[in-house]
Amino acid sequence: MDGIKQDLTALESLFGEMAAEAKGDDAELYDCPLCRDTGYLIENGYARPCTCRNDAQLLVRKTSAGLTTRLRRMRFDNFELRVYPADLKLQNASYRSLAKRAFEDARRFTAACIRGEETESILFEGEVGCGKTHLAAAITNELLEAGKDVLFLVVPEFLDSLRASYRRENEGMDETEIIKRAYQAPVLILDDLGAHNYTEWVSNKLFTIINHRYNRSLPCVITTNLSIMELEQNIGERAASRMLESCHIHRMAIDRDMRYQHNLAGLRL
Repeated sequence: MDGIKQDLTALESLFGEMAAEAKGDDAELYDCPLCRDTGYLIENGYARPCTCRNDAQLLVRKTSAGLTTRLRRMRFDNFELRVYPADLKLQNASYRSLAKRAFEDARRFTAACIRGEETESILFEGEVGCGKTHLAAAITNELLEAGKDVLFLVVPEFLDSLRASYRRENEGMDETEIIKRAYQAPVLILDDLGAHNYTEWVSNKLFTIINHRYNRSLPCVITTNLSIMELEQNIGERAASRMLESCHIHRMAIDRDMRYQHNLAGLRL
């Protein structure tokens, strides 16, 4: 045991010498300047895991949950309420107040899920670029960072995966396995509901997922550019009815000119 401690002390000394030589260049040499990509920190002759190991594990979980690099950048703390005009109104409410209500309900939903409480689902409705996906991704990021399991599905891609399962083009996963993930996820995100062709097959698949989760009180977060009336017409009355019964519905809107300025500023909706 003394020999191992001596070896660790020697390594600590060696890393200290490396740090002195590297000076301020660690950021360029290593992904993690703290442990220099070893995954461990050695202090007083003892090794302990570096925080980057947890970061790497979290990245794996986020990727497995369906979050792309872009979606991982969408957080509650960079959701910009100031880009929503306070002087433009929809149904007697300003665009900014609508966005604020959606934001606050997203935070409430997230907190309830973290506490393990049963909570109603959320549906964000509005045109492209109004912040729906940002809020859905922010919910997903915060839940995953709190150790909760979430599945983020972009609906058109999910439906493509189901179709591919019939042709054995999705690396061996069959339809049952794909649907099972959507059934069982503690929290399910259905993003971009509406950006696909509506057929009886599509309506049936969506209904089975929504109805399964509805019957088991499993929460969903749904984003769509369809109005409530369009939802009934396109995905079917049964699926739309289940969503309306189980969801807090938030209508969001943003001025196109403001959205353009927002993108020029390098921000994300």
